[in-house]
Amino acid sequence: MQITGKLLLNSAEGILKDRKQENSEIKNSKSSDQSSKTVSSAGIGQTTIESRLLDLQNSISEIQNQYSREQTRYSYLTESPDEINENLKFNEKPLFPEYNQEFNPENAKIYVAKSMTELMQNLKKIQIEMENIHALKFKMNEDPASQAAFHVNQDAVKHLDPERVARLTR
Repeated sequence: MQITGKLLLNSAEGILKDRKQENSEIKNSKSSDQSSKTVSSAGIGQTTIESRLLDLQNSISEIQNQYSREQTRYSYLTESPDEINENLKFNEKPLFPEYNQEFNPENAKIYVAKSMTELMQNLKKIQIEMENIHALKFKMNEDPASQAAFHVNQDAVKHLDPERVARLTR
């Protein structure tokens, strides 16, 4: 197959014309689509996702506080059950509100261990939900990155100069 300079020059000019037309079409469609897309998806979707993330973060803080309380209770129950009394406090609240004359440290230890297990399971559920939300957020924000790659490729081809192509083929 023979490639002549004129054929190559015409092809380069055609590519440039096509790229210019695509650029103008993309710019026109972007300006109209982007404004409506931003208002609808980012406005509603992002605020909903962000508010859910804030709720989950608050839940994590509460659960971590409860878990720390239960750890403290457990350490008292295992290491020094004789020191347990109604004056022990955690964050200004009684550490053992169930403490009375019939308080049984062994039963309390079982209850606290079970409570710690439940709190840990809740933390894991929240962690999974947060990871899913972050993945969803990443997926929603993926579009601009793929368009950026398209524009980089487009810019690389855009700089074809028909005169240079003609000189190279001579």
